[in-house]
Amino acid sequence: MSVPAEQKVLLLLQHAGPYEIRSVPNHTLQAGEVLVRVEAAGLNPSDWKTRFTEYSFALGGVYPARQGHDVAGTIVQLGEGVTAFAVGDKVFHQGYYSNRLAGFQQYTAVAADLVAM
Repeated sequence: MSVPAEQKVLLLLQHAGPYEIRSVPNHTLQAGEVLVRVEAAGLNPSDWKTRFTEYSFALGGVYPARQGHDVAGTIVQLGEGVTAFAVGDKVFHQGYYSNRLAGFQQYTAVAADLVAM
């Protein structure tokens, strides 16, 4: 599968601030990671809590921030050493508040041992 050099992401610009969609460079995989084309991402209470409340500490104080915990999609690229999955596999994983693992983006890079079919 072809992977674009850039992707669109939903960014929280500041604590309790607005969201904005921006184009950013796509992820470069590290050994043991897979690149997942996000096809569904859940909006959870943790997302609005980290946006508006004292739970924003989970974002590490770094803005703009990416959110999104529940992620489902298709593997489009395998990192070095990944043998348990194949390109085209439908998977899901728990996202995290980091630019690599968050779900509110077109592609997410995640350690292969954190995804399930």
